[in-house]
Amino acid sequence: GLPLDLGEARRWYEASAAQGNPDGQHNLALMHAQGLGGVAQDLCEARRLCALAAAQGQAKAAAMLEALSSSDAAVLAAADDPGSSGRGGGGLQAAAVTAAASTAPLEEEKEEREARPAMLEEAATTNAHIGEK
Repeated sequence: GLPLDLGEARRWYEASAAQGNPDGQHNLALMHAQGLGGVAQDLCEARRLCALAAAQGQAKAAAMLEALSSSDAAVLAAADDPGSSGRGGGGLQAAAVTAAASTAPLEEEKEEREARPAMLEEAATTNAHIGEK
């Protein structure tokens, strides 16, 4: 097969996302969430792209958006909770525990993320062939 080129995959996903393709938006969101393909990790951009894709019915983007949003909300809620600053380590410790608990669904997707480079390679190869036509 061809060598893995995440930068090229990113360029194809950017072109696809710019045309409003929900799968392209979701795949580009994954790259932003993980800092792949030459982009810095940017969870705000990942959420934005997921929201666009989810609005078009892309189920994986909707689930990713929920996981990203709920982890942020959980951290903020725990940090702002006046009751969380009592005996037990304070609001920041509670926020860290809450954040860890809220990211459990993301940890369950670790195997899928580890397999993603092969999927990206396949997509880049497919897209390269499409571009040649």
